[in-house]
Formats: sequence, structure tokens, C-alpha cells
Amino acid sequence: MNKEKSLRADFINHGHEGYSTEDLIKGKKIETVIQDDPNLIIFENSLINNHYQSLSLEQTKKI
Repeated sequence: MNKEKSLRADFINHGHEGYSTEDLIKGKKIETVIQDDPNLIIFENSLINNHYQSLSLEQTKKI
């Protein structure tokens, strides 16, 4: 007998449009995600926003 198993997933988007890496770190946005106690976190950094804000890679590394 083949019993089907179901999978349930809830998704919470903590995205912040236009945020730089510094905004995410200093604004404690990462801590907010962790407080939700997720089983999985998919973290996309804000390097493209850093570029749009003319922040160099060197400046980003210092954060």
C-alpha cells in the first residue's frame, strides 16, 4: 500500500526593498527573521542594492 505524505510549508518574506547590506545588519533585520524560529532561512544579500547606492565592495566588506 502506498500512502501519500503531505508537506506543508509557510513562507514569510522579510524582504526590504532598497536596503543595503548595512541597512540589514545595523537595522537588526536578520535578528527579526531568527526570532520567527524558522526551519530554513534563504538569505539573499543586498549587493545589488549596494551597487545602486554606489557602495564599493570594499565598503561592503567593512560592514
